[in-house]
Amino acid sequence: MQGFFLRQQLRKLKILIAGLKSVLGGSEFQLKEGYEEV
Repeated sequence: MQGFFLRQQLRKLKILIAGLKSVLGGSEFQLKEGYEEV
């Protein structure tokens, strides 16, 4: 049950990061690079 909750939180975080990337625009590539490494 806890694993399911964590997956939902991770999905929300990914959506939030995607939103931030679209707002920042020019820095999108750098953010994507940093995010992929994690």
